[in-house]
This record gives sequence, C-alpha cells and structure tokens, in this order.
Amino acid sequence: MEKYLFMPMVLQKLAQEKFFRKICVIALQVLAVVAGFAGITGFVQIWNYTSRLQGSVIPGGVIFILFFVVAVYMVVHTLWIRSQQLQELPEAEFCIVHIAASFIRLAGELYACLAVPVAIGGGMFIWFGQGGAKDFIKNLFPLLKSFGEANFLGGIEFILGGVFYALFVLIFCYLLAELLVIVLDLTMNTRFTRQIVEQYDKKGVK
Repeated sequence: MEKYLFMPMVLQKLAQEKFFRKICVIALQVLAVVAGFAGITGFVQIWNYTSRLQGSVIPGGVIFILFFVVAVYMVVHTLWIRSQQLQELPEAEFCIVHIAASFIRLAGELYACLAVPVAIGGGMFIWFGQGGAKDFIKNLFPLLKSFGEANFLGGIEFILGGVFYALFVLIFCYLLAELLVIVLDLTMNTRFTRQIVEQYDKKGVK
C-alpha cells in the first residue's frame, strides 16, 4: 500500500533546494505563457471596443492598443528573464528567503510593466474617448489604480498618477525584498557571532 502513497516522496523532493527552485522556475515560465495568452485576449477585447467607436475616437483606441502590446511584451519578457535568473541562483543555506525576495521584486516589476504603458496609452485614449474610454480601461484592468476625471486634464492626471503609483509599488516591493534579505543577513551574523562566543567560552573553560 505504501508504494502507492506518493506524498512522502513529494515532500522529500520539496525539501531539496534545487528541486524547489526548479518548480518555481517552471511556474514563472508557465505564467509567462499564460500572460501572453491573456494579452491576446485583452488585445481582442480592446480591438472590438475600438472598432465600435466613432471615427474621431478610434485614433485614441489605436494608440492604446499599441501601448497595451508594449505592456504585454514587457510583462512576458520580465517573467521569462526572472525565471532564468532564478534558475541561475547559487545554492544557499536559506534558499527560500532568496526565492521569496525574488518573487517580491517580481511582483513590483510586473505591476510597473503593466501599469506604466497602460497609464500612458490610457491617458491618450481618455483624451479621445473621455468617459467611455476610462470606464472601459477600469473594467479591463480592475487591479490598476486610475486617477483623474474623464476629460483632457483627467487624461494627464491618469498618466502621471498611474506612472507615479507604479513607481511607488515598485519601490515598496524592492524595499520589502531588501528588508527580507537584511533580516536573513542579521540572523546569519547573529548565529556566526554566537558560534564564535561559544568556541571562546569552551577555550576559556579549558
């Protein structure tokens, strides 16, 4: 019966640093492919929406589509690059901490890669389409922060607010990753110091 129970082997594999890192690499690569297909779906939705607009609004939709394509490329390529870098990480005692720090940085990078082009293209789209364009962008990207009203000045505010908010998220994620690494370094230094003190005490006792 025990030979059909595979979970002990799975847990044993997950405890191995190289195997766990390989799983994370594959997950990022799969996510990159999924992001690519999601980008295609989003492209179709934007195109269908733009094709139904009035002639004076269509240029804004075309501009938004171009920036959206750039955003999809940035997200997919970032995921693939980070997966390769994660695979090349040297073996370490606390590998999970380094992997977690890499994922935290990646979260900020992905948000910025998507938010900045969408904010710029979306602001221009708002200039042409105004209220309808902003509502469409908010429905298509519910996780992205939007700013401003549905007018020309609101488009500028949408661009600047989106870009600076993406920068804030990126800095915050990088800060969390750095703090995680700092805590690891402090822990390792404390343990090293304790070992030195213990060795010194043993020599003193002798």
